Amino acid sequence: MADRPKLAIATFHGIGSYFDRYEDAALRYDRQLQDGLRKRLGGDFDSIAWKAVLWSAQKLERRQQELIRRRRPPRLWKMLFEFVSANLCDATAYRLPDRKEDYEESSYFAVQKMVREALRELESEIGKGADETPLLCIAESMGCRVLSGYAWDAARDRERIVGKGGDAASLTSFQQLHTLAGLIYTGCNLPLLTMDVEQNALMPMRLPRHPLPHDRAFTANWLNFYDDDDVLGYPIADQYAAYFGGKHPHRERFEGWGRAPDAEQAPRDRQVRVRHILGWTPFAHVHYWKSGVVLDAIAGEVRRLLNA
Repeated sequence: MADRPKLAIATFHGIGSYFDRYEDAALRYDRQLQDGLRKRLGGDFDSIAWKAVLWSAQKLERRQQELIRRRRPPRLWKMLFEFVSANLCDATAYRLPDRKEDYEESSYFAVQKMVREALRELESEIGKGADETPLLCIAESMGCRVLSGYAWDAARDRERIVGKGGDAASLTSFQQLHTLAGLIYTGCNLPLLTMDVEQNALMPMRLPRHPLPHDRAFTANWLNFYDDDDVLGYPIADQYAAYFGGKHPHRERFEGWGRAPDAEQAPRDRQVRVRHILGWTPFAHVHYWKSGVVLDAIAGEVRRLLNA
């Protein structure tokens, strides 16, 4: 890439097993997303620095597969068994331990380190000027939860990322998502994972409406795509109505938390029909990035950011 990239894109996979295929670029989980955008953007695609963020631990994936082998489900339903077990395992594994001294031994901490390392590699690819390069994050399914958790820790509790006694100052501006310029969620299952919090007390991932250092050069967007046939994908805009509507129970603490709803972008839901042979089934959940409707919309956002 001769010139410095105009835009950085980081993708976050969802539930399932990805570790063994990650090393092969042709089989990587976001291959069809990348190919679909390249086809739509043409030469503009070369202005993008791209990173597939692997956050699924190999050890966890092997334990999931072993459970399925021991269960020996009927061949007809094997895919469904894997789908359900992967979702439950990923959701329970990515849980912050109750005791702070247990952080570094947890799957949660391992995931945070993997996300940080991926962002560090993306930052290195961009080179000088990374702290001024807009970042677009595209996440599916459980990846939305992982991205949200990382963003929260980067802003509020960096020890959960760097570890006890780690150098929090080593987290660069880019790794703290300060240049985040847009969010795209597909098949988001956050409403299922936040049932332990009263809805009026929910806080969304922070997305500044006018990201620094670009100020008012462009407006950030947060798009959430869901298909009614998807058993794990949900609209999310109504989840944060209290936060953006001035009715959050802790709004008097927002300034100390570095939060300002009036200056942040709320998510916008887009109901879509995933056009795939399995798009009329619950397995629509894993086919958003193959959908022409979704790819067209993502390409439009990418082009808008490239031209800002």
